[in-house]
Amino acid sequence: FSDWYEKMLTSNSVDESVIANIGNELAVTGSATPLSIATGAALVNGKKYNNSAAVTLAISTPAASTRIDRVILRVDYAAQTVRLVLLAGAEGGAAPTLTQTDGTTWEVSLAQASITTGGVVTITDERVFLHFNTRIETAMV
Repeated sequence: FSDWYEKMLTSNSVDESVIANIGNELAVTGSATPLSIATGAALVNGKKYNNSAAVTLAISTPAASTRIDRVILRVDYAAQTVRLVLLAGAEGGAAPTLTQTDGTTWEVSLAQASITTGGVVTITDERVFLHFNTRIETAMV
């Protein structure tokens, strides 16, 4: 059924996931560790996720150079789970790449978190809201 949900409810499962107007729409906030992920719901490649209470994720401070991490939702098909995860980048590098292998692991980003060697975090929102796969046609008169 999740494949049907994905086809019916999303127009682009590569990045669409957050369902608008549910809770606080999984907003990621924080200027230092830990980061906070607000309440909300998502559909990640057809798999449902619901966050009924704020969740915190600890972020480590880099030693030598600014690092960009991502706060993601990850579908693990083997474990049959959808979980919030902090995906760590490399110091001095770009944001880590998402894995999107249907039937194995599917990840979508909620935010990037840039953290300095002083522990200061800057959040960049990457949430993409669902655009229900709907087509409206008008009849020719």
